[in-house]
Amino acid sequence: MVDDDSQITLDIVLADHDLLKNFTNVENAMINFLRYQNIKMYHKTFADVYNFKHAYPRLNFRHLIMPNGTLVGEIPVNEMRFNNKTVTYPMQLKGRKDGQHAYHTKHGYLF
Repeated sequence: MVDDDSQITLDIVLADHDLLKNFTNVENAMINFLRYQNIKMYHKTFADVYNFKHAYPRLNFRHLIMPNGTLVGEIPVNEMRFNNKTVTYPMQLKGRKDGQHAYHTKHGYLF
C-alpha cells in the first residue's frame, strides 16, 4: 500500500521478442493470414505497454524485459515442468540472460 503512484516501481516482462521476422513466403492465403495475425499481435503487445504507461504516468517504469530472440514454439501443457529436464530449460536460460542484461541496464532505458 502506498500513498502515491510515484512510489510504485514496475518491471514489465514480455514473453515475445521485440523483432518481427522477415517474411517472404506469400504462397497462399493461410500463410498470409498467419503473418497478418503475427503483425497484429506484435503491435498490440507494444500498444498495450504504451497505453498502460500513459494511463499511469506517475509510476516508475523501471525495466521492460523481453527475450532477445524467439522462444521455442508452443509447448504442450504436460511439458510445463520447471526443472532442468524439460523443454522449458532453454527458455529458462534465455530468461536468466535477458534478466541479467536488464539488471545492468539503466532504469527506464527501454521505456
